[in-house]
Amino acid sequence: MQVKLDLKKNANLKKGNLTVYKSSAGSGKTSKLSTSYISICLSNESDDYFKKILAITFTNKAANEMKERILSYFRKISEKSINKHVIDELKYQTNIKEEEIFQKAKRIHSKMIHNYSDISIMTIDKFNYQIIKSFTHDFGISNNVEVELDEDKIIEPSVKELLNNVNEKEGVLTKNFLSFLFYKLKSKKSTDLVSEVENFTKEILKEKSYLNLPEKVDNDFFFDLQNRIKISLEKNKNKLIELNQKSSNYLKNNNIDIDHLLKKPAIYNFFESMMYEKSISFQKNNASIEKKIQSGEIFSAKGKKIFEISQRLSMSKQFQFFYSDYKSYLTKINTDLILNENIFLMKFVNDIIISIKKYCNENNIIHISSFNKLINRVIVNQPSAFIYEKIGKRYKHFLIDEFQDTSVLQWQNLLPLIVDSIDYYKSLIVGDAKQSIYRWRSSDVKQFISLPKLRDMKSILFSKEWENKIDSQCNIIPLNYNYRSKKNIIKFNNDFFKKIKQNCGIKFINDVYQNLHQKDSRSKEGGYVYIELFDNKNFENLICNKVSSEIKNLVSENLSSYKDIAVLCNSNKDIQRIASHLVSKNIPIISEDGLLVNKCKHVKFIINFIKNIQISDNFTRFLVLNYLFGSKLEKHNLRALSISEKKFKNKIVSSYPGCESIYFNRYSIYEIVEKIVSTFNLENDAYIHHFKNFTLSYQNKYSSDTDSFIKFWEENSHKEKIQSPSNINAVNLLTIHKSKGLAFKNVIIPFNWDKNLNRKFIYAYDFKYQSSILNLILNYSTNLKNSSFSDIYEKEIELNLMDNVNKLYVAMTRAIDRLYIFSKHPSKNQLKNKFEHLQKGYLNSFLCNQDINYPFILGKKDFKSFDKKLAEIPSKTIYNNNFQNWEEILKFKFTETDKKIIEKKDWGNIFHLALSKITSQGMINEVINTLIVQGVCDKVESVKLKKQICEFLSHNEIKNYFFNSFEILNEKEILLKDGRSFIPDKVIIKNNEVLIIDFKTGKKDEDHEKKIQEYSHIYSLMGYKNIKTKLIYVQKYLKDD
Repeated sequence: MQVKLDLKKNANLKKGNLTVYKSSAGSGKTSKLSTSYISICLSNESDDYFKKILAITFTNKAANEMKERILSYFRKISEKSINKHVIDELKYQTNIKEEEIFQKAKRIHSKMIHNYSDISIMTIDKFNYQIIKSFTHDFGISNNVEVELDEDKIIEPSVKELLNNVNEKEGVLTKNFLSFLFYKLKSKKSTDLVSEVENFTKEILKEKSYLNLPEKVDNDFFFDLQNRIKISLEKNKNKLIELNQKSSNYLKNNNIDIDHLLKKPAIYNFFESMMYEKSISFQKNNASIEKKIQSGEIFSAKGKKIFEISQRLSMSKQFQFFYSDYKSYLTKINTDLILNENIFLMKFVNDIIISIKKYCNENNIIHISSFNKLINRVIVNQPSAFIYEKIGKRYKHFLIDEFQDTSVLQWQNLLPLIVDSIDYYKSLIVGDAKQSIYRWRSSDVKQFISLPKLRDMKSILFSKEWENKIDSQCNIIPLNYNYRSKKNIIKFNNDFFKKIKQNCGIKFINDVYQNLHQKDSRSKEGGYVYIELFDNKNFENLICNKVSSEIKNLVSENLSSYKDIAVLCNSNKDIQRIASHLVSKNIPIISEDGLLVNKCKHVKFIINFIKNIQISDNFTRFLVLNYLFGSKLEKHNLRALSISEKKFKNKIVSSYPGCESIYFNRYSIYEIVEKIVSTFNLENDAYIHHFKNFTLSYQNKYSSDTDSFIKFWEENSHKEKIQSPSNINAVNLLTIHKSKGLAFKNVIIPFNWDKNLNRKFIYAYDFKYQSSILNLILNYSTNLKNSSFSDIYEKEIELNLMDNVNKLYVAMTRAIDRLYIFSKHPSKNQLKNKFEHLQKGYLNSFLCNQDINYPFILGKKDFKSFDKKLAEIPSKTIYNNNFQNWEEILKFKFTETDKKIIEKKDWGNIFHLALSKITSQGMINEVINTLIVQGVCDKVESVKLKKQICEFLSHNEIKNYFFNSFEILNEKEILLKDGRSFIPDKVIIKNNEVLIIDFKTGKKDEDHEKKIQEYSHIYSLMGYKNIKTKLIYVQKYLKDD
């Protein structure tokens, strides 16, 4: 048996209690963790020993999958239906006979099912939360503090409050904020200035900022530092001018003219006049000139004839002195300029931290990212017994998945527990350094590479003791077999990343890819790889067309179903681009969160414009101006963030005359949205379309009022996604980060990754400037290269390259059967300077560093790789633009009866609306109170409404449709390919049986039967077989009032 061979191979390892599996993609590391968990349970006499095991991973999805996998393994073992290699491995690990394993697994499975909450398989955040709740007194937080998982829900209101305090009075806050905005406008890096502030806020909340940036620095310090920078800048500027004069005089005094020195590069011009540019801006070092000067090869053929060798040597030496001084002054000037441009960032940090703390304190909340920081302050220098005593339970075994994603603080916080346990109990760490793609989330892959050595432990009291313990107990085992992909894909990936490793010349990447090669002896034959590059002009559209063409070919030729195809993108913007194209080609798609409607900048603009119609404030006025005018905003407009509502309207109306009617006419919320879209020429893409549907649906169900709509949007917008249900046959669209841990039969990787490659900020710690030691956060820029920050800049380039190599590795190793890569042709310059462009991390820079001619094909494409059941599921197009004649649609939607609901409160429809919201007996009061708040009914009417609803629901027949434990869908919209949408009142699903119910408050009508039969037909198209319908006439069940 292959498994037994592996076990024998590892039999000579030292008998330590800490096993570290260093794996590669598709090597079964999660399966290895699951069997290790099971073997620990089986090896103990107690059937509930699972309570002593803590298994940690990094996402809720991964934790749930691990829990389900382990329970499934236990069930299959107890039923004797598990794969034989799993039993063989368990027998080896536990030394227990096969029949005893079956019996014991059955008892443990039963215990786990009945004590489900005691299964400790969780995210590291959840474990941290347990610690936080036990240490509230030590952390100085209240017992009832609420944990906020979404950082945007803290950042957005904090930034809004911060910006609303910016005013014309030129206070410190205003100056700091304006400095930040002016820099962003000047750099032309972004015109979405508020997003820039929010992104910066996310950066300073990260773990790296906590570890190194001061919490608060007095503004006087910054003002003093700024003055010192200006003085230094002027001083070095003058020295460079003097140096330029000296070099120019040297040329004249020694009768050296332009013909005596090389013209390519222009040595004479450099020393005569080009050494210093008149305006103080960033000075760039000329690499080709430096190379010639350092080598002494600066003389032309004519110069060599005129000057003797001894003269040329003397002159070359003098030019080297000049250049050395030049480079020194250049570095100092650039450093001063960088500090001068970035000092406002550090001043702005204080403002933001104060605003966030104020918001959190006022709302009694704490963001989950703070947990690691709080815990680290208290427990890292405490004995583990102290921690266990607080938590109230003692874990004996620790199993950590995806260890390469751990941050410094997370590892430090877990270490005291692990170190204490491995004296007597087994623990496990699993990871793959090549799949480390969360550096932006503070993960540090070097911790994994360094094991058993510990890194970044300077502040830890027991670090040396811990390291010795880890080292003495640690067994490192590589997992080299690929069980996922077919052989051609494994071979191609092995060769591809071996070439990148050889060409990049970076030690750190060599360390990460040290154990790159995967064995394919246990993989299936076959596999297909296809790579094509497209012309630079319009390459994105060409790639979109190629992607849709390949998808259609795979499906039409019965080689795959839609559901077995994944398009993996580098960013959500790329997902949006490919999504719009695919839906235009009637290809069904599904995406987890790349298609969130509230992330669309056009939808954000519509919401902000509506807010300005309601109650205009500084913040929302600025957001509208920023969207419409962006970098064209003049200085005085930025200063006047408190611009009056009148001036704001005048500015908008003068630029967009059509918008005047939106302010002064009484429109419904849907009409306002349509007016905004047409007036400001917004593209009717999938996001706008979905938002319109959302608006129209809200107006039909609730109200046409803008105030209530905005409130409803802010509470529910995070749920609105452009996607189809997960159980339909659709192409998967997801970012590479979201694809981690998944596998797809067909993988397509598009575009060139040439946008948003680099981190936006970079850290400089313990930077010595004159008499000060500074911890800085700097804008990432090529200007850092020729400054005192060059070392951290070069290091960041290497780390960025590693990020992109790892992302590509993750993407390419998701493929089981077929792998497609579509990018753009490299330019001539890119081909000439392959190594330089490789460092940029573009997708085509990796491709052009391979000894491959494109288009490249490996293997045969025409083999079937799909589930027949999936192929039978009808696809569903999620978007079709049918809003060209929106006023006609509005007339159709708003009949006279509908208007009465809004204006005259038609009682039957109010009753119908309340009914659609109730899913349990306890919700009646909540629903009625909500309707009062929304203005649908008043308090007097609510009494009658509650009485009739309770009376209606008291009938046993009706009660069964509301309160039984079936899957119940209330008023869920079904969007068809032709753009029509249907909303049945209630759909009850049980064991693939469907009951569609429509409530009618009026008299019987034959159209009612036609409508419900239409609903039935739609559900049959969705794959349901056993469908029943029922019309319920409400009046039949109510007493006459």
